[in-house]
Amino acid sequence: GLGTAFPSHVDFAAGVLLETADLYQLNDTPVREMLQERLSLPVFVDNDSNAAALSEHRLGAGRGFRDMIYVSVATGVGGGESIASGLNMAKYAMDRIKEGAESRILDHAGTISRIDMVAVGKALAEDDPLAIEVIERGAEYLGRMFQSLYQIFDINIFVYGGGVTKLGERFVSRIIAAYRRH
Repeated sequence: GLGTAFPSHVDFAAGVLLETADLYQLNDTPVREMLQERLSLPVFVDNDSNAAALSEHRLGAGRGFRDMIYVSVATGVGGGESIASGLNMAKYAMDRIKEGAESRILDHAGTISRIDMVAVGKALAEDDPLAIEVIERGAEYLGRMFQSLYQIFDINIFVYGGGVTKLGERFVSRIIAAYRRH
C-alpha cells in the first residue's frame, strides 16, 4: 500500500485470470500462464501504476529508501485528487476556452473536443497564459495532495510518473512550490 516498503518477494497467486475494463475481450484469459509457458520465464501481472511503483522502488528514483510514495499522474491520478489528472486539466482548458478564453491550446488541438495535455504542453512551451493557468491549477492540487500524504504517512520520498509528467520542469517545480507552501 501507499507509504509502506515493498516486500522483497512478491507472491502472486497462480492461476489468476486477467480482468480489465480496457481489454475486456481478454477477461478470464490466463495471460500470465500463457506468457510464462511461452517465454520460459517467471511472469507477473499487475496494473501499470503498481508495476511502476515497484520498479521505481527497486531500480529507480525510490531505490535505497525504505519507504516512498508513488503517484501516477496520467489520465487519472493514482493515489490522488482527480482534479489534477490529465483528463480534468484538459477539461478545465476546454471549459475556459468555451467561456471565451483565448489560447494557443486550441490551435494545437484543432477543436475543443480534441484538447488534451499534449496540446496544453505545446501551448505551454509557447508561454500561453491559459496553458500556464492549467498547469498551475493542477500543480496546486498535486502539491496539496503530496503535503497531505506526508502528514498522514510521515514519508517525504515522492516518486511520480505518468504521461502528464512529460510537461517537465515547469510543471514539477510548481508542484514542489505548492507542496512547500502547504
